[in-house]
Amino acid sequence: MEADAGEPIVSLVIRSAKPKDADALARIEAEVWRDAYPSLVPDRYLTATLAPERRRGVWRRRLAGAERSRTVVAHDGDSGETAGYATFGPSRWPLLPFGGEIYELYLRPDHQGRGYGRALCVWIADRFLEIRIASACVEVLAGNHSRFFYETLGGRLVAHGAHTLAGVRLPTLIYGWDDVRALARAAAP
Repeated sequence: MEADAGEPIVSLVIRSAKPKDADALARIEAEVWRDAYPSLVPDRYLTATLAPERRRGVWRRRLAGAERSRTVVAHDGDSGETAGYATFGPSRWPLLPFGGEIYELYLRPDHQGRGYGRALCVWIADRFLEIRIASACVEVLAGNHSRFFYETLGGRLVAHGAHTLAGVRLPTLIYGWDDVRALARAAAP
């Protein structure tokens, strides 16, 4: 969910998420969804389901379990603010030829366009290569303007999917990279 013009990063720290990050991640998740999807996702989902108070518990459970190792946070090194986060791991698409998947890449709207999304993609690509995952994909809602971010990084449309949120079926697009090194090169500053 990141529209990134590729402006230079002044200072960015990327690290594995810790349980103490749950509050910040819940706020960012709600803020990004409300900014990116007001015309795509039912309002009741954006206001009730994604209420930061409600998501905080979800994030605490996620960061206490196995998902912790697959969640990274990006801190603006100048302000110290948590600018965004990403989650990744094995592909959830067994019929597609990709070993890894970027599940979420969310940056606060006021931190988009600074190159943080690109830096997170490079970081994830490097982690995939460390564990011998050579290819990756990402799924985005079809109406999400951030799909263009993945296209600029060389992601090619490989499939269509759908998710049901609050009783509404939403079409998705799946972009893939046959070689995560190409993703890292495209995302590098």
